[in-house]
Amino acid sequence: MDANASGLSTQTLQEAEQWLARLQAGNCPAGVLAAFEQWRAADPRHASAYDTSRRLLGRVGDLADDPAIAAALREARVPVNAPHIASARRATPAGRWALAASLAAGVAAISAAGILIYQTLSTPAGYQTAVGEQREVRLDDGSAVMLDTATSIRIEFDAGQRLVHLDRGRARFDVATENSRPFVVAAGANAITALGTVFDVRRDGEHIVVTLLEGRVRVGHSPPPSAQLTLPAAQELAVGERLEIAARGATERQAIDLDAAAGWTRGNLIFSSAPLSEVLTEINRYTPWTIAIGDPALVDLPVSGVFHVGDLQAVVPALQRSFPIEALTAPDGSTRLHLRK
Repeated sequence: MDANASGLSTQTLQEAEQWLARLQAGNCPAGVLAAFEQWRAADPRHASAYDTSRRLLGRVGDLADDPAIAAALREARVPVNAPHIASARRATPAGRWALAASLAAGVAAISAAGILIYQTLSTPAGYQTAVGEQREVRLDDGSAVMLDTATSIRIEFDAGQRLVHLDRGRARFDVATENSRPFVVAAGANAITALGTVFDVRRDGEHIVVTLLEGRVRVGHSPPPSAQLTLPAAQELAVGERLEIAARGATERQAIDLDAAAGWTRGNLIFSSAPLSEVLTEINRYTPWTIAIGDPALVDLPVSGVFHVGDLQAVVPALQRSFPIEALTAPDGSTRLHLRK
């Protein structure tokens, strides 16, 4: 893992910058603030990285005129006289962060300035969310994208196509109709083409799940099939259908409950007789700590209920009220569940 002169890893600094950008934006839900405090308290290096990012934000208005940074921006094709850079020089906190994001888009490290600058929450080409964060963004064509926890997308719009790369996580796409340019989501080897649509795509590595809520989508593949990978033939989904594509191309198609499928965009995780192992896997996506099963007898325990992403600390007490479960919490905040003796 890369580290800078302060001893902080690149990943830790990126996480700190993501949190700072989200908090600078204002109007943070209580769940985001709680998740940030959990993250900061989990490791002394997190607090140090956050302080470092705040100091960088304080200085960034002066960095736009630095020759080394200007050269890096030219190389990255980010004009230093662009409107968002010029306005950032006028130095509101949000404006300074917009400048930091623009600088970070093209600069991995600027030795002449004596600091490191990393890619942050939003760049002109994409958006990210931190663990526990959910965020809606509007694209240039009027489409809306809801990003779930720990999600990253990249945008490539041109005259012939609207292309969104889902690198990780889950996103909901409410696509603006534009007949001259198809809207395509690329997720690994798969291409999901909207046909006037609201749909979800979730990506965990090469495991892809597509859920259709309105309209139609066509799911096919983006690169040509290789000898190592057997990709399914293109197929269209109907409203209320979910297509799961395994890492090596096997597919499973099933009908789903639309209300439950829409729950995450309202901050609700809805389960109906789901195995406890599946419930915890989903919940752990939203928290900086983990809840694990320490007793095999609990793996398939059927769980029904609604958990709110802003109050996931209530999960373990709720499980203990419903089942004979004992919870053991470690100093790092992680919890293991056992059958109560």
